[in-house]
Amino acid sequence: METLFLNEPQLACRWGVSPKTLQRWRMDGRGPKYLKLSKRVVYPIEDILEFEDRSAYLSTSARAENTAPYGEDLLSAKEIAKAMRLPHYIFSNPRIRKQLKVPHTRLNTQLRFNISDVEQWADAWKKQWDKAGAPERFVISDIPVNSTVISGDRHD
Repeated sequence: METLFLNEPQLACRWGVSPKTLQRWRMDGRGPKYLKLSKRVVYPIEDILEFEDRSAYLSTSARAENTAPYGEDLLSAKEIAKAMRLPHYIFSNPRIRKQLKVPHTRLNTQLRFNISDVEQWADAWKKQWDKAGAPERFVISDIPVNSTVISGDRHD
């Protein structure tokens, strides 16, 4: 009889990772699809093979093009700040992020940003500034932010 599923220890052994890594990946929404039957977690072989195929790269340079560590164009605050050419604090400071209504997603305890959502947000800000007669160049320091917001030292 052919095995249709691998349990957590079997898959961990196959990939050379600990079962805790697989558990963390499930919490973060990473890794292959799984089934939870009562307390038992199993991974269908087809989904394991599909995940392995998606994870295969021909060279390390091909891997560098993949900017989304958790899939679907999700970037960290540092990565999105660099991609958008905006200051890091806009994405990392929770008060400023909330005041500016920056679109973001939480993956467990990690903050992630979808590049297309952030581009739409930035375009909306640029349109507001154009309508208000602001300078042609979009300068983030021109955005009105409470001085108490900037002085906050707590970050996500």
